[in-house]
Amino acid sequence: MSKSSFGDNILFTRLSQGDEQALESLLNKYYKLVTRTLSQYSEDPEQIKDWTQEIFIMVWEKRAHFEHYEIANPRAYFLMLARNFVVRDLSRKKKITVAPFPLYEQIPGLDGPEDLLFHQQLHQAYDQALERLPNRIREVYQYNREEGLSYSKIAEKLSISVKTVESQISRALFLLRRELMNYL
Repeated sequence: MSKSSFGDNILFTRLSQGDEQALESLLNKYYKLVTRTLSQYSEDPEQIKDWTQEIFIMVWEKRAHFEHYEIANPRAYFLMLARNFVVRDLSRKKKITVAPFPLYEQIPGLDGPEDLLFHQQLHQAYDQALERLPNRIREVYQYNREEGLSYSKIAEKLSISVKTVESQISRALFLLRRELMNYL
């Protein structure tokens, strides 16, 4: 673990205990990375600023989670957090449908071969974790995350209840998080 990651882990621990200074330190350190990532999806500086604020508010609101999980690569965590947030937001607004991971595109903020290698390993781990999901859970997850179908449309398409879709998406997310914990 690098000194930077070690310092960040201390910040995440302090954050989990409600330390606002820790949030401010993380914001100062990762603000530019998050805004660069979000700028791939909008050219509107106000929209990017709003998204960035919402992301850091979400980090604050979910601070208790950091007590139980160590973020192995905080830089990758904020990259994924920003991308997942904007994809979810734009999908809700029906502006776009985006697959969970683009194919090895150029990613802002990668400092060199180590970051690129990490990102490629993350993609590979994600693909493998997705393949290990039970068939129906994977199918429901892919309809929602890759094709952008709503829970009700998935339920209709597969002749199952919306509650079943919700349950299977939750289960998929739990299993994927567990499989990818070392990368987050």
